[in-house]
Amino acid sequence: MSQFTDGYLVARAVGERALIGVLGDAGMDVQRLHAEAQESAARTSILLTAESSKGEVN
Repeated sequence: MSQFTDGYLVARAVGERALIGVLGDAGMDVQRLHAEAQESAARTSILLTAESSKGEVN
């Protein structure tokens, strides 16, 4: 997690192929931001895995 003047950035790996960044404003609950980032990474991983198994993602 990185904290900036106006908010936060949480970066998560999505498998070995991608990275996702989730932004939140300065007033956001940081624990919720972490939870949302984790959930977003998990959903993105599922999508990438599904597409990869179809041979659509190189």
